[in-house]
Amino acid sequence: MLKRLGAFVVLLISLQEFSYGSSLYVPNEVLVQTKTSLENSIKNFNTQSVSLNSKLNHPFFKKYNFKGIKKTFKIPFQSSSLKNVQVADVGNKSTVYVLNLEKGQTVSQIVEQLKLDPDVIHVQPNFIYKSFLTPNDTLFSQQYAPTMVKLPQAWSITTGNKNTIIAIIDTGVQITHPDLVNQIWSNPGNSSIKGVNFITNPISFDPSDDDGHGTHVAGIAAAQANNNKGVAGAGFNCTIMALKAGDSEGFLSSDIINAIDYAIDNGAKVINLSLGSTPTTNTQVDTLFKDAVERAIVADIVVVAAAGNDKADLDLYHVVPASYPNVIAVSAANQSGNFDSRYSNFGASVSLLAPGTGIVSTYPINNYALLTGTSMASPLVAGIVGLIRSYYPSATRAQIYSALTQTATDLGTTGRDSQNGFGMVNAFKALSFFDNNAPTIIHTKPSSPSNINVPIPISATITDNMIVASATVYVRDYRNSTPLTAWRSVSMSHTGSTYTASIINTVASANALRYYIQADDGKPNTTFSPSQGASSPNVVTLQDLTAPTITPSLADGSPISLANLTFSIVDNVGVATSSISVDLTTTSTTSYPFGSTEWSFSGNTLTLFTSFLPTLSSNDSVTVKITAKDTSNLTATKNVTYTKDNSFEFFGPQGPGSPILNVPNPFNPDTESTKISFQTSQSSSVDISIYTLDLRLVKRFKQDGLNGYQQISWDGKDESGARLPNGVYVALLRATSGGKTIVRKLKIALVR
Repeated sequence: MLKRLGAFVVLLISLQEFSYGSSLYVPNEVLVQTKTSLENSIKNFNTQSVSLNSKLNHPFFKKYNFKGIKKTFKIPFQSSSLKNVQVADVGNKSTVYVLNLEKGQTVSQIVEQLKLDPDVIHVQPNFIYKSFLTPNDTLFSQQYAPTMVKLPQAWSITTGNKNTIIAIIDTGVQITHPDLVNQIWSNPGNSSIKGVNFITNPISFDPSDDDGHGTHVAGIAAAQANNNKGVAGAGFNCTIMALKAGDSEGFLSSDIINAIDYAIDNGAKVINLSLGSTPTTNTQVDTLFKDAVERAIVADIVVVAAAGNDKADLDLYHVVPASYPNVIAVSAANQSGNFDSRYSNFGASVSLLAPGTGIVSTYPINNYALLTGTSMASPLVAGIVGLIRSYYPSATRAQIYSALTQTATDLGTTGRDSQNGFGMVNAFKALSFFDNNAPTIIHTKPSSPSNINVPIPISATITDNMIVASATVYVRDYRNSTPLTAWRSVSMSHTGSTYTASIINTVASANALRYYIQADDGKPNTTFSPSQGASSPNVVTLQDLTAPTITPSLADGSPISLANLTFSIVDNVGVATSSISVDLTTTSTTSYPFGSTEWSFSGNTLTLFTSFLPTLSSNDSVTVKITAKDTSNLTATKNVTYTKDNSFEFFGPQGPGSPILNVPNPFNPDTESTKISFQTSQSSSVDISIYTLDLRLVKRFKQDGLNGYQQISWDGKDESGARLPNGVYVALLRATSGGKTIVRKLKIALVR
């Protein structure tokens, strides 16, 4: 069960009978993730209704006698932990159904039954979670936490920026609070959307906080500063994404998963989860929740979670998400800066300690409150991560984890311990951690000469003690020793420490490129390669090294019909069109020089007219030889051999390759019929079906044994002989012979 880290004594006692092992879940709901094939079947089952419950008549749902479909949502396939997942499906999305059970059905029974169903990828209870909050009715007159974690010094380096989004997945946020209103994220595609409520069905865009917990958490992370109001959040120039996944009664797996995926898809850089499960000895895993967190980790999002308020070992008692791999789990300190053993969880998964006791922050409505809990410690770290991601946007999640843990102030037992993790978070040192030596560049320049007008790959190994913030190639065109352009920049992309870019001349007369590489870390400290940068750059001479490339539209050995043949002829400096020649060889060689009426060249495409094909016998073949030179006099030759395709053809009255005709069009059925004219090359079955634009069949003609020229008349009436209304109709023509079917489509306008 997931919870805010807080007071839910009555609720938790009342739910104890609905335990899966000793985990808490909704007593009459299950989450079912379906295979693609089943989902397609469900989609097509009842296309006339948009009601979720209309799908209950599908055999899959009837088999298990579900009472209703509460909601659905999409999540990606993940093969690491789910069954029945094909490799091709990984990364695509599948549907998760939140299903209501009939009275008398138990969650555990249904889960065990569905585990055996081959159409089901995964099934589990809808676990309940709580927030980690211990309310306090006294309001401090000042904040002590920023000073304790060295935020003022960190703010001298950065206060964050609006492009850094901190997702607060909680009970909602009062987005109109004076200290939050200017911090709230809005959807780039619809600025009226300033948060999402996932507990409504369907989801809504009112993330109002009916509890206060989420508003308090949001203020700790990123409340506005320097506005003569209230408090200052840790990352007070970062942006708050308000995602409501729970309320005063707690949280459900389905809503948290939905919120996490929304944060991933909408640019969140940090996710704060001040919520978690009740300690339990049961090892049942909330697989879908764990996978959602893993998706955020894979997306390079830093996930920060409260350790919990049950004075329990979060690893021994399986408190999630704090004990999940790669999550920054935060325990709570008191005003003295020591681990608060009165409530805070502990364990090997604890990463950091942060102030959580007596924290003042924003609270509904337009108010401030003093609250205690690991729920308050977690967003302080999330806000600090926001500072790091703002100042060092290239820093990866793993690098940020290293910066936070390696610079934390060690407390308690030397080194990492179960109460303090690596120690009290230190915002200033975490930022400074990134700022040491300038990057190192190892680079070998490309061969010279290189091909003109062709991208030249530039590769370098660039490393830094922490991160490389940017790497850029500066390049300039030259003719001998004369510069032809100003220096221009090309950003380098990277995989690991391997940085790559491409440079190309922008002036046709250039015969050399000069370039150098510049790498910066986050401070920034700068390194050049060569070391003198623009004053002594690398030089690459340019020369045309590549003959034209000739590519046929049909591969060698292909059968050809009466359609024209095309060949693509491209070159880095340009094709000398007067150099093109075409030779055709059947029983003897016939040469068609440039300007012949048998072929043409336009753009990069040579079109060969196949008027010679009717003279070919069924066993004959033709070899096409294309020769072309570029403007540097480099020559290319391509030989392609084709056989005649004598298979079935379906075409118009003007002969092979011509369109099927429909005349008159539009037509007035009160005075005339419209005629559809076509030809088939051999005996065939022809089916002509006429549909309305919404694909309702109104008239059908079908005849067998047709060969040669044919004409079908339509009088504008349907199958019953009734006059059809004015409008546009679609005629679908299918001709079948020898196992081959050819389909053509016409639009017919009926106007009385």
